[in-house]
Amino acid sequence: MIKNLNEILKEWAYRVDNGQPNPKNSAHLYHLSEILIEYKWPFEVIEELLQNLTEQDSEREKIMKKVIKYKNKDGEDKEISVGGALKQGEEHPAYKQAKQMTDTGDKPKGDKVDEPSDFERGTDQNKGVDPDYTRDKKPKKKKSDYEPDFDSSPEEIANKLGGGEFKETNNENAVKQISSNRQNIFDNKVSGKGGGETSVQEEIASISREMAQQYPNDSQEEHETRVSKYVTDNYGDTKFGSNEKTMNKLIKKSCSGLSVMKKIKNNKNQKYAEEQPKGFPLNLTYTQDGTQTVQNLLITKLKNAETEEEKEHYKNQLRKFQEMATSSTGVEGDGDTAVVFMDDDGRLRVVHSSNKQTLSDQFSNATVLSAARAVNDSVVGDAEPNAINDVIESSVEDAVEFNKTYTKGVRNIIDENEEHFDNINPLLTKISAGGLTGKAEFDKGSPKYLKNARKSKAVIKYIEDNGLDINNDEHVVKAAMKVAGTDGADGVSDAMVNSHNKMILKISKTTAGVRDKLQKLIDSGKSVEEAAEILSKRTVKGKPLFGGVLSTDEMIKIYNDKNLKKLEDESKTRGQSLQDAHDSSVTSLVELDINSYIEQGMSEEEARKKYENEAGEHERTYTRSFMKRMHFDKYINGDVDDDKVIEIGNIALTPKDFRECLGTLTEWDGEGDLMSHVEKTMRIKPGTQSLMFVNSKGEEQELAEDTWRTAGDQPKIAGRLNKDLRKCLAGKA
Repeated sequence: MIKNLNEILKEWAYRVDNGQPNPKNSAHLYHLSEILIEYKWPFEVIEELLQNLTEQDSEREKIMKKVIKYKNKDGEDKEISVGGALKQGEEHPAYKQAKQMTDTGDKPKGDKVDEPSDFERGTDQNKGVDPDYTRDKKPKKKKSDYEPDFDSSPEEIANKLGGGEFKETNNENAVKQISSNRQNIFDNKVSGKGGGETSVQEEIASISREMAQQYPNDSQEEHETRVSKYVTDNYGDTKFGSNEKTMNKLIKKSCSGLSVMKKIKNNKNQKYAEEQPKGFPLNLTYTQDGTQTVQNLLITKLKNAETEEEKEHYKNQLRKFQEMATSSTGVEGDGDTAVVFMDDDGRLRVVHSSNKQTLSDQFSNATVLSAARAVNDSVVGDAEPNAINDVIESSVEDAVEFNKTYTKGVRNIIDENEEHFDNINPLLTKISAGGLTGKAEFDKGSPKYLKNARKSKAVIKYIEDNGLDINNDEHVVKAAMKVAGTDGADGVSDAMVNSHNKMILKISKTTAGVRDKLQKLIDSGKSVEEAAEILSKRTVKGKPLFGGVLSTDEMIKIYNDKNLKKLEDESKTRGQSLQDAHDSSVTSLVELDINSYIEQGMSEEEARKKYENEAGEHERTYTRSFMKRMHFDKYINGDVDDDKVIEIGNIALTPKDFRECLGTLTEWDGEGDLMSHVEKTMRIKPGTQSLMFVNSKGEEQELAEDTWRTAGDQPKIAGRLNKDLRKCLAGKA
């Protein structure tokens, strides 16, 4: 493991936003955990390392966080952290006190601490002083490493929340910064969580809410026209705004503002003020700068709060912000955009939004490590989380081996047909530059995989060694083919070490898609030429196949290329192996509950019958962890009712909508706990990746699915809504 340490550190620096990994930043630790998984470190070792990194606070660091009292030049009582005072310099009234504490580790003279007596602490002759004593005799709750001390300095609060530099920010500053953030998104200088075009789509959702605030009585058609005009008038000369076709497409997918603002204003708990400050409500995308602006604004409001009630309000806003807008808790926040508005009490509130194009989009994307954490936090009864995680880990290890087998197969095929692949390099480059699509073959092609391959260490080395040009697409594709599956680069991911393999996999999926569609037409009686002519003109909702980059002749060339078919077969074998791994893990999960029943004294027949009627503790644990990853737990318990909306196309949904649909579809009678009810009744559908409920009529209600994606050197577990839940939610909208 240690021999790869330098590579791991380089990869870690590559993945964090500022290129400077910080072991105290939970978001950075999240990236580190993913890298260590890719390098096949054992999970127990990873967990131990991460725990050590988060717990290793030196004595000096602890002292730096302590709060000391002082009087300012006007004689007013003030507080500041030791670190904050030192940062201010010798002119600060508390500097000498802070310096003494860091030099000696002692408290400054005159700093009286209200300590309980030994009697109050609960001194016992045998046990000594109880370290967990508090005056109300309740044990102290250990704070999570990411939980801020709201009585500390603004800088320290910012570091715990989401990182970044704290700058005092008022309403006027925030309006200017968010305006600049929007300009940078349209200029493609910054991006949100989705990146590129997705960030623009999210920003259009923000513009839609802004227009809805100003013109609430518009029809949906009028609203979309108004958003389009706003974009043209203000950002028509930008990289994205100048592309009329792209803008029209994104506006159709992103104009939910009328619905969102109506839901916010109708929620009495949100107390939306009729009169808003100039430039408010703020509507923004969570880019790095956008996130920082909201964080700094809320911290500033907290520090300037005059009453305990006001302080508590902003503490709660900051907790929700950390949970939904950042990754500092170790779990990716599910907020993509936000609305910041003034309430009737004159206080700022933030409503966070998840932005999806359709109800079929992915709602959760977990790594195996984050899925394991969700399992550990979701144990039901006597279920053994380690056993469940062993099932997941075993499948992951298999998947890593599948990737190795795949890349070695690719290497052998290319070596045996090297001259041929050199000859078709222009076609492969054309596909890489514009024909690699996302989840749908009729999506616009993305050059992202070619861009990532350009950063591959093996590709860079080959290009340097052979006098090629890294900025030449054909040279990059040629280099990728030459180094695919070589030692040290035998995985499949977007990481620097394996990104060229990922591009080749995507190329194979594209050519396989062309081949399969041509074959269907040929099987129906068409010639190859006729089939290619039909396919080259085929569109879905105006979108051509694979970005429209392939001509009739090129499709025929792909169909007749036996060597390309060999690469495609390797890709299909890999995909099937991953599906088999998932099916095996589901079977193993079932067996855990059945074996548990047998250990309780049941026969195997009795155990299987009991399993058929009601989910066992292991399956319930898995279901609960799934709901946690999908954020259903928060929607069900009402924890985010006043803090969250889900924007989907031109509609908006609330946590309450999800809660009601889950209750209706699982025939909850309103008695007891909905979460517990769903856990018991939502079952894994045998032979599938679906979670379903069988109603009183014997009808299957398909609620959600856990799909294993082939992203990275281990699969990612993508959670989606299934058809019956989608139908119910569409009705709510």
